[in-house]
Amino acid sequence: MQVKNFLLVAPRMIEDEHDTALFPLGIAYVSSALKKQGFSVHTLNLNYVKGEVAEIVLNQVRENRIDVVMTGGLSVQYRVLYDILRAAKQAETLTVVGGGIITAEPAVAMEALQLADIGVVGEGEITSCELAHALQNGSDLQRINGLVFRHGEHYVVTNPRKEIDNLNGLPWPDYEGFEIRKNIAAGSSINGMHHKNTVSMISSRSCPFNCTFCFHTSGHRYRKRSLDSFFEEMDYLVSQYSVECLFLFDELFSKNFERLKDFCTRIKPYNLKWSAAFRVDDVIPEMLPVIKESGCIQMGFGIESADNRVLKSMRKHITIEQTEKALKMVYDFGMISQGNLIFGDPEETVETARNSLNWWQAHKEYSLKLAPIISYPGTFIYKQACERGIIKDKVKFLRDGCPQINLSKMADQEFGNLMREIYDAQMDELRPVNYHIYRVYASAGRVDMTGECELCGEKNDWQNVKLFTTNRVNCRKCHQRLHIPFDSNILKMIEKNVAAILAQYSKVALWGMAAYAVNVIKKFTVLANENIYLIDISESAQHATILGKKIFSPAVINAQGIQAVVALPSDYYTNIKATVAVEHPGVKRVFNMANLIDRLVLPEAPNEHRQEA
Repeated sequence: MQVKNFLLVAPRMIEDEHDTALFPLGIAYVSSALKKQGFSVHTLNLNYVKGEVAEIVLNQVRENRIDVVMTGGLSVQYRVLYDILRAAKQAETLTVVGGGIITAEPAVAMEALQLADIGVVGEGEITSCELAHALQNGSDLQRINGLVFRHGEHYVVTNPRKEIDNLNGLPWPDYEGFEIRKNIAAGSSINGMHHKNTVSMISSRSCPFNCTFCFHTSGHRYRKRSLDSFFEEMDYLVSQYSVECLFLFDELFSKNFERLKDFCTRIKPYNLKWSAAFRVDDVIPEMLPVIKESGCIQMGFGIESADNRVLKSMRKHITIEQTEKALKMVYDFGMISQGNLIFGDPEETVETARNSLNWWQAHKEYSLKLAPIISYPGTFIYKQACERGIIKDKVKFLRDGCPQINLSKMADQEFGNLMREIYDAQMDELRPVNYHIYRVYASAGRVDMTGECELCGEKNDWQNVKLFTTNRVNCRKCHQRLHIPFDSNILKMIEKNVAAILAQYSKVALWGMAAYAVNVIKKFTVLANENIYLIDISESAQHATILGKKIFSPAVINAQGIQAVVALPSDYYTNIKATVAVEHPGVKRVFNMANLIDRLVLPEAPNEHRQEA
């Protein structure tokens, strides 16, 4: 096979071009590296092309005579990556996959993906160029560091690739190739930041810490770019794309206060808003005026728990006392904190979980999110779960979407009860009051609304607000993050549409018991219908009930012959849709709850599937 043309594909994470998707920096860096070496590279960002993935990829392959399709992503993107590979194999091309999904568990990921010929382990820029040369010259792949590929009945993992020391030497990401103009036009909310013309950049790779629930996809050593290199790229982005807001995608932005001060001095003249990840034990009073005056509006923190025993188990190297001190300083200084409390560490008990929940209830002004801990491949807790026999089949675990499992010291029922309490607790989050929705974008599941901040009373006008996601809206005065309210008229329309879907398809699965989704469906009287099934991949969710109704695993879809699925969390619609296409071929329609906010027009159902409402 003579290899000439490469197609690099960014997986689809959104279905509507107006939704927010992080710019695919990883594959964009690889694209630039390949182009710099003179390879014939074509690019495709599936987030901004309408239609079925298979048809889009096939057309690109045939029109451009593609020989190799390359893609990549994280473990949770397994299904959307599989979609791309399946389409590429229909065109009989060579397939290459990279990113965290391969780096975390190379052989397991290759076995799960099945249709990937070659995997790139670790940072992909140098490895991909060496691979491309080898494919063109017919060279031995075993001589290339950082690869995994099938050899007979087994997978060969070549020697590890040394992490890239000189980040300054890398070409900038292929912004044009992956349609950054469309990305920044749509992206009005990244990690809770609601600003137009927002771009993502990195100033460093990896992190000097090793929390038990975290996997560093770009290597174990923390490396930084020079600020000269960073701001040269920043100049280009501002001049070309009218950038107004910057999201620093570093795992940890800076532990060096002198470097941080230098950065703030240099970014201040741009008059941009920006956000980055920090540690609570690095926050000191003299830091805050420096970063606020430079345009920083949000500081992300790894908070995770309010119990020191759990924090020690997580290897956080912080205490709840440090967290309280840092968050109060940031809040009092008029800036936003962003972070989560995650439940289910191996040392978690009913008592430690109660401590975290009580602390969260006492500090709602910080708008922290609550969630179960996830054992992502490559993490310490994942390896521990495998050793304990909780994860029995690594390949199945990956294919199932890395479902949440109970690692804690709590019994399954106790953990299920905790999850239900978390769902209920988030109903008490701060929200806009006296709100009014004055425009509905039905097809996009969005609204324009006005409302007053529950904390300071400021009147706000929020536009293009996506419903049923983890995002918040921010008060323009105090910057408080507010949970998007559940409008009664919209909820009635959604329930009416769910009832219409039930009448059309006889049985309906409601998939995804995220907290905000649960608190919507709990208001539905139609939920009592025995032909409505609740579904979640999380084992802890399956131990809970909603209004006495059991939560099933997705296996119930095939077992019960369910033909219609409603994806409740809008954030996960694309993943759920891709999973259904492969695992549940009997399903005829997958609906996004966010798109059920207006009258739904359904096709006429065949008589054998009709059921009167």
